[in-house]
Amino acid sequence: MKLNWTAVFLSLLLAGCASSPMYKTPPVTIDYSKVSSYWSPKRAITEKDIKVFYGPGMGCKAVYIDQPNQKELSYIDVRFSIDSTGKQFDQEIVGNSKDVNLEAANWALMFGLSPIYDFIPSPANYDNQPIISTKRLYLVGNSPLCKEAPSDKKGYSNQSIQISK
Repeated sequence: MKLNWTAVFLSLLLAGCASSPMYKTPPVTIDYSKVSSYWSPKRAITEKDIKVFYGPGMGCKAVYIDQPNQKELSYIDVRFSIDSTGKQFDQEIVGNSKDVNLEAANWALMFGLSPIYDFIPSPANYDNQPIISTKRLYLVGNSPLCKEAPSDKKGYSNQSIQISK
């Protein structure tokens, strides 16, 4: 069977374009508390959206967007964008508490640590204004969800990723 390299190249090119953000206008940078003024998740966020992972030197952590009622918290700050179609893109860690293994957190982020949602524009966002914002994700070690995770793995997530050295 002869391989058609032109078809392969065009397929890869189109696949790459399909996963790029689309901006009708340049995105505006907003505080995370204002995201709902522009965009709302297409579906309700539930307990199933909470991620769990093990990372080297970090143990098991459950990831929450809302601040849990605890005194000492590990966290990462994740910058992201929502394009004009309501898709979330470009997640990047831009801050963290000093106890976070940043390498493990970056791998976890790449493979689903932070929930990615599809959004619909709020009624006031009739132009589908794209945004850039930063959310704080709290990494909680004593979550009941950690009890359900296998403790014999050095790198684990309920999103089927391995985070290990």
